[in-house]
Amino acid sequence: MKCEGCGRRYSYKTVIRSILLNYRPLRCEDCGTKQVFPMRSRFLVAIIIVLPLPVIIATTASAAWLEMAFVYLLFVIPVTLVLPFAMR
Repeated sequence: MKCEGCGRRYSYKTVIRSILLNYRPLRCEDCGTKQVFPMRSRFLVAIIIVLPLPVIIATTASAAWLEMAFVYLLFVIPVTLVLPFAMR
């Protein structure tokens, strides 16, 4: 993501922290502009995280809930780490 005011790129760490803290607005260190995540990006993240859940439940229906949770975490953690590159 880039600052809308000056075009400075936000660090990966800053963007991931903002996503994990309920989309806290980003503040540019250079120009002080406050930038929020667009609703479109938030919706995209929600779809990416929630959509595979029924598929995982259906394919691991005979497994224990702990195994299903583990499989879901194996999906969610890498996706979460890639999200800052997809945010606009």
